[in-house]
Amino acid sequence: MSRKEIPIDPTHLGWLQESLGATDERFSSEERAELHDLVLSVYNQLDERDTWMINALLFERLSLRTVQEVLGIPKTTVARKRDQILRKLGEELSKHPIVKEYLYENSTDKP
Repeated sequence: MSRKEIPIDPTHLGWLQESLGATDERFSSEERAELHDLVLSVYNQLDERDTWMINALLFERLSLRTVQEVLGIPKTTVARKRDQILRKLGEELSKHPIVKEYLYENSTDKP
């Protein structure tokens, strides 16, 4: 299996947009469009290998073992890299005011 067999498709990002409130009616259509653009912008900052890995693991639902075999790296490295990528995405997205507002409104820790 070659790396090119798995397409990189940013339209699969709907689950991330939904989890961040991009479909939440409390936000205006402009805010939802801004959030959509933000998700794509952050996603597009990933290098090709990281984008491929996230697509393979999350959207194509390939196993860590399969990704390990394709990339030729240990399975623990794949898992660690996946976690780093998701953390990076989360950190970048959480800097945005709309995401901060959404996270605050849905927080169980708010005063």
